[in-house]
Amino acid sequence: MKFEYKPAYKNNTKDYYTIFVTLDKKDAFDSHHEGYHLHSKKLVSDLKKLMVRLYATLETISAKHFILHLSQTIIDLEDIHMMQHIIWKFLKKFLPWEHGPETTIIITHEDKKEDAPLKEFITLCENIRDARLLAMAPANLAYPALLVKHFKTLFSKIPRTHVKVINHIGLKKQGLNLILAIGDSAVNKPELLIVERKPKSVTAHTKKICIVGKGITFDTGGLSVKGIRDMIDMKFDKTGAVYGGYSLIHLLEDKDFDHIHFIGIFPYAENALSGRAVHPGDVIKSYIGKTVEITDPDAEGRLVLADAFGYAHKYKPDLIVDIATLTGHAEGINCWHNGYYYAIPERLKIAVEKLSYAIGDPMLPMPTWDDHDDILESDVADLVNDPRNCSDAFTATLFMKQFIPSGTEWLHIDLSHEFDEHVPRGNGIRTIIETVRWWVDDHINVI
Repeated sequence: MKFEYKPAYKNNTKDYYTIFVTLDKKDAFDSHHEGYHLHSKKLVSDLKKLMVRLYATLETISAKHFILHLSQTIIDLEDIHMMQHIIWKFLKKFLPWEHGPETTIIITHEDKKEDAPLKEFITLCENIRDARLLAMAPANLAYPALLVKHFKTLFSKIPRTHVKVINHIGLKKQGLNLILAIGDSAVNKPELLIVERKPKSVTAHTKKICIVGKGITFDTGGLSVKGIRDMIDMKFDKTGAVYGGYSLIHLLEDKDFDHIHFIGIFPYAENALSGRAVHPGDVIKSYIGKTVEITDPDAEGRLVLADAFGYAHKYKPDLIVDIATLTGHAEGINCWHNGYYYAIPERLKIAVEKLSYAIGDPMLPMPTWDDHDDILESDVADLVNDPRNCSDAFTATLFMKQFIPSGTEWLHIDLSHEFDEHVPRGNGIRTIIETVRWWVDDHINVI
């Protein structure tokens, strides 16, 4: 499936099904095509209703190619986020299995002049499409070594970008023991992918941003084995590293960020059940030296991320952004969100709440209380990975916080249920990119 941006496109064939979208203005539509009217004052509710209708349409028509025709009122929006919100809601529906590689979606409008922000956004949508497709790949086709190879190839094509892979033996030599605690039980051994791109000119004011993602290629739960209903979709537990990887690709290809020093750290592992599996109660020494009592082998994501954060210490990043399908606790809070997030300092927390909502990727903030670390106390180690008396998204975040470099600002995205009918939604990628854009503007402008 591919997206093509063609201003003032005229369809002269019967191969394409046209979908018209207008904002605050009702146009007369051809009765043979779909017309969708949106009101800016109630955009969220309108889009929610219309997406149900669009999904039903895509399920019933036989067309393999589509035209998304946008009214000029959408193209002329001063609020770029609103334009992106509308377009993405429509484009993200084109990823059931029946829309395969041969399917083309043409995005067009009446004006013959090319709209630069729209063109750039279509490129981002293509990256999200690729991320969604990879996220749904089964574990036998997307194991750690293969995913690392895939991303190594993609990153190696970006100028000045250097890629390093720490394999199973290297993980042992360097003491990345929390990653090993989870991945060593599998036949497909864990690997750590590190990506770095420095600006051409490095100064004392050069900002360092680190993107991290959870890459559990399949999660059985280990010795805390999941039931079959909970386990069947665990191929999606690599979503964080996949989305984080494609987010970083987009950031590296955006010339607006040429002056930023980027680092990507992506641990890939399979949480398998075998004679080598970590036991509940085992004590493991992390990369930065803190010991962890593993009370729950199924709380594995925070462990691999903890060692990834530990490895980030050597770069002294100004900002770490991580993304993960971590806890599942963000499922039932309300109907309008795509996950939890934790952000420090407060201005970052406030910005992410506003940004994620504005772009149609709403996230809910966790509290940033500082006085609950005692919940992580262990009788035999520095920390427990999962408190016995309080296990939730917040305590998972408290655990990971112990491994964040001092003075580093941090955004942690805990994605909620990230797939509908076994198709990933692509949530979180745009939040990462827009947050980085806001953060860079916020910090560079004060220099």
